[in-house]
Amino acid sequence: MMLSNRMCTSVMYALIGFPLLTNHLRHAGSLFLLIFMILGIYTFFRYYKHIAFTSEEKQIIAVFMSYFAIYMVSFLINSFIGNLQYPRLKYLDHEIRMLFWIPVYVLFSRCKIEEWVLWWGLCIGSVFAGLFACIQTLIVNADGRISGAYHAIAFGDLSLVMGFMGFCGYSYFYEKHPLWRLLPFLSLIGGVSASILSGSRGAWIAIPVLFMILLWQVSGTLKGKTTGILLLGIMLLVIALNKVEIIDRMRISLDELFIYTNGDVEGSVGSRFEMWKAALTLFHQHPFWGIGPGAYQAAIWDMIWKGQFDPKIAIWHQPHSQYLSVMVDCGILGLISLLLIFFVPLFHFVKRIYQHNITQKRVAFAGCIFIAGFMHFGITETIFKRNINIAFYIIMLAIIYSLIQSIPNENTTHINP
Repeated sequence: MMLSNRMCTSVMYALIGFPLLTNHLRHAGSLFLLIFMILGIYTFFRYYKHIAFTSEEKQIIAVFMSYFAIYMVSFLINSFIGNLQYPRLKYLDHEIRMLFWIPVYVLFSRCKIEEWVLWWGLCIGSVFAGLFACIQTLIVNADGRISGAYHAIAFGDLSLVMGFMGFCGYSYFYEKHPLWRLLPFLSLIGGVSASILSGSRGAWIAIPVLFMILLWQVSGTLKGKTTGILLLGIMLLVIALNKVEIIDRMRISLDELFIYTNGDVEGSVGSRFEMWKAALTLFHQHPFWGIGPGAYQAAIWDMIWKGQFDPKIAIWHQPHSQYLSVMVDCGILGLISLLLIFFVPLFHFVKRIYQHNITQKRVAFAGCIFIAGFMHFGITETIFKRNINIAFYIIMLAIIYSLIQSIPNENTTHINP
């Protein structure tokens, strides 16, 4: 049984605006997530007799549940042994949100989200981000980093991944209308430009990997070589137009790294290296269950008082790395659960790339770019400690999964540009 046409249509049109609004309006992502979660719970209890999960769906559900469960067990254990002096459930707020993927996916799967929702939403969001960043740079904020709903890092990360994902829909637009073929290229240009103008260096390190995935996608088509050359030209053009911003940010990075190697902590690069060093120390001291969610800053202060680390890092509540954050909070089991959140869906997407259905392939490539991007962003930023990233990851992953699961695996004839 399906949901009403009016409800499904409303959900799909809302999803078109989701990437754009999440990246530019405060709390928009959390609001989308809350609404879809409530509708998903309603859907589940109304149609639970007709809902049967596939093995892949059960795997991803288990992954999100295990991530929360490990955090909960670490919270309870460290509260009992005294590592958490003031145990509060607010320390599990972000991990509870990760469970929302289940009702959100139930909603999308019952609504039968259509493919055009994904491509139009991504392209509109990334093109607008590029225009917004250019206008801000040229007119409003000529000397500063460009920010969206919250800060420059989140804006740069989301814009970049949207731009690359939007280009994966090139064959979809190619089949619809000649003029629409320009939209994926504008998506790529807009997303990369917005990311560069945001000054988010942590996002830039993902560009080579995301670019290689795009080349992989076009390599098997008749015009793949031409498209690959065009892609390379676009990337070089965007980089050339933003070379001043790139050179300035890289020079600052090298200066801060040089200062850090000489024993002082300066800027975001030096602070990150010092925080990472401190986080690894905490992990070595508590390798199995960690020190518990919410205990990081108190532990850092304790080591600072002992003279082990620079006091400048005491102002942060997390070590600015998603991988190190879960290692500190939950030990090695936390790291494993995080890696499963990335690698389980990535494995499913790669498997779909080798299917015959061209629609399944391009959606799977977008999924690979999505996961690869977030894996890179997590190196230098604690992405799942920010509501905007959690909302984007959960909703976008649910869209991609619902599309892949609803597309039949069969031989089809399509135009392959």
